[in-house]
Amino acid sequence: MNNKQSKLPIVLTIVYLLIALAAFGVLFAAKQGDSLAGVYAVLVAMPWTPLFTAFIELSGLDYAWLNILLLILGVMINAVLIYGFFSLITRKKT
Repeated sequence: MNNKQSKLPIVLTIVYLLIALAAFGVLFAAKQGDSLAGVYAVLVAMPWTPLFTAFIELSGLDYAWLNILLLILGVMINAVLIYGFFSLITRKKT
């Protein structure tokens, strides 16, 4: 990173990823019968969650591991978008 680039994009991306990590921690730390354990992970992966839910319903592949992988994919897409957006708006002109 050069001196002309803001650190805000990387800081916000790290904060988002820590929030996502905490949401997945709640999911994995929950007891077997806790049906609301994944709510935080679903919220953090928005707006991709409805798209992935539709994919799972259409494909008939309703596996827990696939749901978790798609939630992680949603979080990664959001992290890239957060970094890209804030890099764009904080870029200093030379």
